[in-house]
Amino acid sequence: MKTKTNLIVIFSLLFALASAACAPAPAAPSEAPAAAPAEAAAEPTAAPTQAWEPIPCSVVFDSDRDGNWEVYIMGPDGENPLNLSNNPADDFNPAISPDGKRVAFVSNRESDQGGGQNIYVMDADGGNLRQLTFQGGSDGPSWSHDGALIVYSNDGDIWFTDANDGSNPKQVTFTPEEDKEPKWSPDGSKLAWLSGKDGHYDVLVSSPDGSDAYPITDNNSIYHVAWTTDGRIYVDSWGWKDKQEFCHNCIVTQDGKDVEDGGGKGEMQRFLPFWNGKGDRVELIEGSLDGGPSEIYLVGEVFPDIFFNMTNNPAWDRNPDWPAKCGPEYVPTAEDLQPAQEQPAPQEQPAEPAPQAQTAQPKEAEDIIIGYLGDAAEDKLADLKQACDELKLQCVKVDSYPAAAEQGVDAIISFANKWGILGDYPIYHEVASKGMPIYMLDAESSDPGIYNLSVETDALRAGMEWMFKQMGGKGEMVYFNFGDNGVDADLIAKELESNPGIQASAISASYDDKSPASKESITKLLTENPNLGAIWSNEMGEDIFWAVKDWQGEHSPAILCNPRLDILEGWKNLVAQRPDFACFAVIKPGGNAYEAVYVAYYRLTGLELNPAALGGDSGNTLIYNYPQITNENLDEWLGKVGEMRVDKNGSGLLLPPMTPAEIKEKWFLE
Repeated sequence: MKTKTNLIVIFSLLFALASAACAPAPAAPSEAPAAAPAEAAAEPTAAPTQAWEPIPCSVVFDSDRDGNWEVYIMGPDGENPLNLSNNPADDFNPAISPDGKRVAFVSNRESDQGGGQNIYVMDADGGNLRQLTFQGGSDGPSWSHDGALIVYSNDGDIWFTDANDGSNPKQVTFTPEEDKEPKWSPDGSKLAWLSGKDGHYDVLVSSPDGSDAYPITDNNSIYHVAWTTDGRIYVDSWGWKDKQEFCHNCIVTQDGKDVEDGGGKGEMQRFLPFWNGKGDRVELIEGSLDGGPSEIYLVGEVFPDIFFNMTNNPAWDRNPDWPAKCGPEYVPTAEDLQPAQEQPAPQEQPAEPAPQAQTAQPKEAEDIIIGYLGDAAEDKLADLKQACDELKLQCVKVDSYPAAAEQGVDAIISFANKWGILGDYPIYHEVASKGMPIYMLDAESSDPGIYNLSVETDALRAGMEWMFKQMGGKGEMVYFNFGDNGVDADLIAKELESNPGIQASAISASYDDKSPASKESITKLLTENPNLGAIWSNEMGEDIFWAVKDWQGEHSPAILCNPRLDILEGWKNLVAQRPDFACFAVIKPGGNAYEAVYVAYYRLTGLELNPAALGGDSGNTLIYNYPQITNENLDEWLGKVGEMRVDKNGSGLLLPPMTPAEIKEKWFLE
């Protein structure tokens, strides 16, 4: 998997790319550098991990905005830049670990072992700093796929060492050439690096121990190398002498035989994807549009001007990197899903549902300040302000989680969506760990100190359980997990494990290309699979409904329905025509912003949450009773439409807010 990807340094390359079909690369030259003795290196080892969760799309980079080079981290839209290294020396060339929890970087700082340019590693919040190399002259750190090892260059050769403490360093190359910029492949089976002299480099590939090294380019013109997500190699210019040039951003197979034009103006997201805070798949690059200091940009058609400046700072910002496993479309491997080794449970100590951070002394209402952040829908913001007015609380908008702490707020209400939460993870994790309660309205986090007022995961689970019951516990179904959402993937796996008679097939669908779940595609799916028992999806429910409604086959699969009035009425009419049609919908809470203010207020004034009111996989989600609509009670809920709210688009039904008395009775101890 790619680590530190400086995709394009000079933006003119973006606009000068030729368009051509794939063409084979020249045969690899026969000469190869001497390899390390086999006994001088060790293979990376896999470590057990916890159940898979999506990785935040945070970005590390180096900047001289403080007068020297420092390592920074920011969210997926450039928000909340934070200085991690904070040292008068120069700290640069950061590489974030595949799971986003640690950052390796280069520094010339003085240490107990003396000075020199060495590799350091720290946690993604800047804490727990360790020095990994001690030779001096080290550069270009890159993580192994499992996060166990760091590969780097030192005085013209490639080395790797333990990523936790720098123990057992091993030399990989022993050549007269300068070897630098080593990168580990996504599966950990290969290394790629630059090799050459006097600023002229080719790309070499080898096993992790340096054996069987071979070149895949031959014209000494490559200045940057990275691995693509599918295990091919990106090079930043044409690298072959005996073929006509057709690409500047070139994608080449590991054997050097097949070359593809990576394209420009955001097209490289096909090979080195990045996801912004809205979940859009885009390209991330560094460079200068005006000849000034380098900036870090997102590139894609989702932006009005194609380019979005993430750093937007007059200083130099460069060397961006983001977690290899970042984003909604990353598919976890078996290694990712290995359970963590269980620790012995303490005897006679039943587990608590979730820690409840609480202020030392209850507060009076006039002393309470509630901070809120994120892009709130107009109706949700109105609910929040209504609750604040009723309670006579100070409720203030804050720009970031750290800013909320600095402004002295007592609790934070977050309107961020699930992709924003992923990108903000290192920051809100630190704030919550210091005792600041955070209430999530439109996303779910398992972090201690976070409380979720959402039914998204539970509603999706309920829908799948209903489908399996409709199918009698057996038969064929298909499902769409848009963006390969890790939480939803885990939910699907658990439900299928509990229902071995269900034969489920996944249909790949992304936020980039939703066509597999379009009405046309669903109609084709039904035509080819007339006995399909169910179709489950975490997105695109409307298209699936209308396709099944217009389907002329003898059998209708069970599906999920959105609680829109037009769909509910179409559902009723369809059942009258085709009694076998079955659908499932939920009416979600519509007043969680109002309810969150009251929850924060009650807790800050001394009330204690009822442990029985907390659910979810991590015991930190407030439990709602929300309607589940089926064929049997559809008429009943159509009769209650006037009692419901509608969502911000004016179409989906939502529950009205609970009253303060209902909130207290439902979620708090007497």
